[in-house]
Amino acid sequence: FDGVELRVPPGVFVPRKGTEQVASAAAAVPLPSTPHFLDLCTGSGALLVALLSRLPTALGIGLDTQPAAVETADKNVRKLGLEGRGRVIQLDIGDIAQLVTDSLA
Repeated sequence: FDGVELRVPPGVFVPRKGTEQVASAAAAVPLPSTPHFLDLCTGSGALLVALLSRLPTALGIGLDTQPAAVETADKNVRKLGLEGRGRVIQLDIGDIAQLVTDSLA
């Protein structure tokens, strides 16, 4: 995916080809020197690792409700040595307000 080999076991959604276009478009727009992004429903972490790989100063968080997806995305982040800039959290999208509150505390 986007030049990166990902682990995608059964039960975790395979990244769609169109998602690579999202990574390309996001990386092509003017961004701050240290962009921050949130990858909702991260699945295998494909978009998370693609953006972290393309944007060497970026920081990103991947969220998913499924334990298998969170484990897979975390393994993909660590496999690529991106754990210092990327984090994967099991969290329901409806609980994002709590994530923001905790991050600002």
